[in-house]
Amino acid sequence: MRKLLCLIFILTSLIILGCSSTSNSATYQSTPDFSSQAVKLVQNYGSEDTTILKTISSVLYLAKQSSNKRIEVIGWSAYKKGDLYEVIFELNEGDKKVEYTWEADLQTGKVYAVNDNADTIMNIINSYN
Repeated sequence: MRKLLCLIFILTSLIILGCSSTSNSATYQSTPDFSSQAVKLVQNYGSEDTTILKTISSVLYLAKQSSNKRIEVIGWSAYKKGDLYEVIFELNEGDKKVEYTWEADLQTGKVYAVNDNADTIMNIINSYN
């Protein structure tokens, strides 16, 4: 239900913002959004065998096996931040929100850890390379 309401809100906003006041046709301004590319860059960063996505999946699997805490994945998001994108992976561990945050440079293909959680994942990846 929540997803449906969000989708309705987004579609309604696009229609309202995209409509010209002097015309019945919708007009949209095309601005490139590379946030999905930034997420993919971060997820696939590393070697073929040890990417950030595979490492996080392994860490979450081990955490679920060794803890009684409920782990709920919220998901990935990316936001433009100057010339870089800030890419965040979020989850809830019990009642605690946990974030892994990176900066992604789409021009160079470089990924930088921003917080300690992301740095831990990067250290795991670097130990295999």
